[in-house]
Amino acid sequence: MDADRASVSQALMEAIARLGEDDRTFSIIEFGEPGVTVWAVRVDGNGTPYARTSKPLVVPPLTDPVLFYKQKLSPLIETGSRLLLVRSSDDYRSGDAFEAFHAAHAALPCFVSARPVETELREAIRDSPLTRWYELVVLRQTPSGRLGLSCHPLFPPGAERGYSEQVRVKCEPAGEYGTVFAVVTREGSQLRPVSIQSAVIAADTYRVTAVLNRPGQVRFDGLPAALKGDPRSWHEIVAAVPKRLDHLPPTHLICLIEVGGRGESIRRRIDRVEQLIRTADAGDSRLAVSLVTYGPHAYDHRQHEESAAVLGRWAASGAQALSALRELGNRRQPADEYPRAAQLECALNQVAGRISDRNGRPVLVTVGSRPAFPPRRDLRTEILPCPRRRDWRWPLQQLEGMPDISFGALYNGDTGEEIWSRLGREALESVDVADMNSFATDLGLRGSVQCVPFPLIDLEGT
Repeated sequence: MDADRASVSQALMEAIARLGEDDRTFSIIEFGEPGVTVWAVRVDGNGTPYARTSKPLVVPPLTDPVLFYKQKLSPLIETGSRLLLVRSSDDYRSGDAFEAFHAAHAALPCFVSARPVETELREAIRDSPLTRWYELVVLRQTPSGRLGLSCHPLFPPGAERGYSEQVRVKCEPAGEYGTVFAVVTREGSQLRPVSIQSAVIAADTYRVTAVLNRPGQVRFDGLPAALKGDPRSWHEIVAAVPKRLDHLPPTHLICLIEVGGRGESIRRRIDRVEQLIRTADAGDSRLAVSLVTYGPHAYDHRQHEESAAVLGRWAASGAQALSALRELGNRRQPADEYPRAAQLECALNQVAGRISDRNGRPVLVTVGSRPAFPPRRDLRTEILPCPRRRDWRWPLQQLEGMPDISFGALYNGDTGEEIWSRLGREALESVDVADMNSFATDLGLRGSVQCVPFPLIDLEGT
């Protein structure tokens, strides 16, 4: 027995390694400070070892250790379980009971430990190698667009604490509980959850490092939010996986922004366009944005006329368009300008000459408050004609002939005017009261709300 006194840790590691292979369980009878305690060590369906303990039994003077075992200890030990005896206390009563019990059961492995069995077991379980593959639950998209549940291997059998593996995944919007990082083992085609953690994570692609803390516990580094236990059942989470991933087709948002009038009105228009771009661009990198500014024509040769023009790049990214909008906010207004109309006909002509379906499905949004200049002097309104004699109907008719184009307008004025009713064909709202989420949805700039609970595997980046 003396030679075994320092090897309790090794004995526990060896006993744990045999679980699930030769043994279903093993038991430890600990003679410790509070009395005699029985520990039962098993593995769960994932091969993860765990231990449970009985209430300590007060040790009376043992005149008959065999009778004490039969009456007190035997009911606490699973039939067929291997036994280890461990003394973890210098208390003389525990020592006497241990010696008496060992004398009566000389064939049992016996150990003396300087630490409680609970401490020894915790470390032995923590340091024990895996006996099964650990895999990350992911989604894969089939060529037909359907989503399928799949697994990506993380840790092989034999992996020990500290083993790590990198994987690149794409997170989609996942609802109030967030994206689930579930680690499982397999039994045939059945998946057995080892750990289920989730967090609300911004839709993006991430390179994640999975680290084995111990059997049954996996840490994920590289995410922008800390994972925590998910309150839902496994079946509830799996049932939430949509049949397919609905992405909007590539879209080209073209915004015509009137820059005439009071500075407060212009800032309000810029703010609404910014909101619209952010709403449409949320998590969708396939959005192109073009900005076209237009103001009034100048009829006094002493005034400088700013022609309708593209602001920044044509078909720019959402971020580039937002940057250009910020610069527009610093624009100086002419001291005197024609107040009756704006060169909307020239802005439409600019768009009609540039637009194509190469940049995605076109969505034309016009933000303003004045009518277009007529091609000839309007005797009813007495609005002066466009100096280039352009008629807004011709470019608008050309644009209306494009397949799948949508028209929206944010307008403060008479909505009965023909040009604004046509420019707001799908969505016509006031600049001051428009709900941008609803407005964007009406124009097809936002898809239906879709929650994708598991990350998608990015094979090219893994």
